[in-house]
Amino acid sequence: MAQKLVAIFFSLSLLVPTLLFLAVGKEANVFFSAGLGYLLASLLILWLGFLRLEQRQPRHKVIFLSCIGTALLAASLPLYYLTEKYDAWADREIIAAQRNTEVSDVSDEPFFSSAGNPIGMRLHYVVRFPRTGRYAPAPRFLPADEALRAFRGFTVLNIKVEPSPSSLRDSPLTVPFGRYEANGAYRFTAEMIPIYLIPSRNRSGFCISFSNVEEERLAVSDLETYFRIHIDGTSADEYLGGKSPLTRQSYNLKRYYDAAVAEGGQRPCVFDHEGNLR
Repeated sequence: MAQKLVAIFFSLSLLVPTLLFLAVGKEANVFFSAGLGYLLASLLILWLGFLRLEQRQPRHKVIFLSCIGTALLAASLPLYYLTEKYDAWADREIIAAQRNTEVSDVSDEPFFSSAGNPIGMRLHYVVRFPRTGRYAPAPRFLPADEALRAFRGFTVLNIKVEPSPSSLRDSPLTVPFGRYEANGAYRFTAEMIPIYLIPSRNRSGFCISFSNVEEERLAVSDLETYFRIHIDGTSADEYLGGKSPLTRQSYNLKRYYDAAVAEGGQRPCVFDHEGNLR
């Protein structure tokens, strides 16, 4: 009876380091896998030891089982250390791959709506990946003039990739998120609109939402500016030490605001429960 109580006690105790793996593991999948694997392996070893001791009936079987349980608990410490080291190494490898992801053949042009309004910009670029893996080379346009920092720039409305990357089975995210093959040339075409212009889910219309008064002032001003082309997780990602190229031509901010109004841009943004404009 005492031996079974000891087995139950250590079975419950093994949940503690497992929960720590999940809680302290920064939501990385490797910690979840390591924690779950540790729990299953430890329970298997503990209860196999229990059954073996029940069969052989040694004199100090409770002590032997307690030693097994203690050793399994202690094993969680080096396992967590190794998992953390592996996770840090994997992160460094990902960043290195992103920095070596080459962006080329970048060009930009005005993007017109079906009604002929200059609603945004169209961006073309080619990406080559140094190794096969998961990437998300999404573009953003940021003002090149530091005095225009309050204007948040342009973001993606639509994006196409040729050839199409493999979809991620464990993720609902779509292009540009995907699995790309090494050394292949992927051609991206992105239609960009000002960040303050928010489309409804069914793309039937837009609404206008500025982050602050300064952004609104800049948006309605008659300023001409170039934009820095930032492409996440590539050689054109400044946060990774890359260099963002400039647009080939300058763009007038007020022209895009006037186009948004001409397209029926509403203020304030009011959506229904399905994400469509009311």
